[in-house]
Amino acid sequence: MADPKDEAPMVHDGYLKLFQLSRPTLPYDFIMLDEGQDSNPTTLTLFRNQGPPKIIVGDPYQSIYRYRGSVNAMDPGTASRVYHLTRSFRFGPRVAAIATALLQEFYGETRAIIGGGADTQIEDFRPYGPHACLCRTNAEVFAQAAVAVQGGESLGFVGGIDGYNFAQVLDAYWLFIGSTDQVRDPLVRQFRSFTEMERYAEAADDPETKRLIKVVGIYGGDIPALIQAIRRALAPVGATADLTLATAHKSKGQDLLRVVMADDFPELSDDDLDLQEANLTYVAVTRAVHSLRPNSMLREWLRQISSNS
Repeated sequence: MADPKDEAPMVHDGYLKLFQLSRPTLPYDFIMLDEGQDSNPTTLTLFRNQGPPKIIVGDPYQSIYRYRGSVNAMDPGTASRVYHLTRSFRFGPRVAAIATALLQEFYGETRAIIGGGADTQIEDFRPYGPHACLCRTNAEVFAQAAVAVQGGESLGFVGGIDGYNFAQVLDAYWLFIGSTDQVRDPLVRQFRSFTEMERYAEAADDPETKRLIKVVGIYGGDIPALIQAIRRALAPVGATADLTLATAHKSKGQDLLRVVMADDFPELSDDDLDLQEANLTYVAVTRAVHSLRPNSMLREWLRQISSNS
């Protein structure tokens, strides 16, 4: 990439790595690394090579990008001072209680989350007015968008619609009907048939591919037209959409007034649950400002731990 005579293009990660390898000394009074729980290893090395004072800010329970190779830079054992920020002004005590229950159950956390915001309501019904739906998978984002456009709702997507890979849904449909020559998605192209993709999803216990298969089974031949309809239903820039959609990953850092959790999150009671999945539920729950509708899985899990305590 660094050779101007080579055809390989230079990308952002390439020159970041070259910068890190040059071992620069940054001319600042102090350096702060944000989102320390999901650090890029190259950026973390660059940070560690600087002199003090250095500050790391983050929430280890919001670590959700381990699958990308991120690392947790927040090791209390290497810090000269540690400060715990347990109060949030985004949400109220009801959401804080759910967040605390998650951290206690999965991490044995002894400090309680304090909800210093307005008293966020926990609702079991679809909220009135504009609201957000948070999903675990891109395929479920498509499914929620499909239902919304069929009901005449306008749509918004956190980070933009192109970040949700609806082309993969279309390619899974092409595979389903045997039009393999139209498949472009690298994952879907691996499979010679839809049945082979189904076997892979079960063997790998891959939540994204499982949901993708389910969505193709539900919408089938309507998928090409639905993708066009979803794009036509996008709310104008600056306008408030009837339904704002995001994955839990993309919702990170967002303040969302009314939040509905989709039903594609893994079971928290699963003995083999990856803690990154518990973290995703924690992230989704703590996006809500005015009201939160937990999905059926989370409501059942909360009942279980309440009856066991």
